Amino acid sequence: MIRIFLSRKCLKSLSSLTPEQREKAEAALRDVSDVFGQPHRHAGTGLRRLSSNYYECRIDLALRIVLLHRQDSLLAYDVMTHNELRAFLRNI
Repeated sequence: MIRIFLSRKCLKSLSSLTPEQREKAEAALRDVSDVFGQPHRHAGTGLRRLSSNYYECRIDLALRIVLLHRQDSLLAYDVMTHNELRAFLRNI
């Protein structure tokens, strides 16, 4: 199990979601915490590596949580749409 910390930006984005989306986001983060580091189990959680230190976790078809892998923890950086995520990746 890996610890996940929420950035201020992520907290702000989560607060703007509907209650249903927020529940899905919390469930997704719990799942990621349980399976991170076990690649054969990542598929069921919607976890995908984006670059050397960045991962995405699907909340639903439209929303993703961007995660930054630190040595022994993950930082939930922000909640983004697919298009916002693509733009973000061009800038990192």
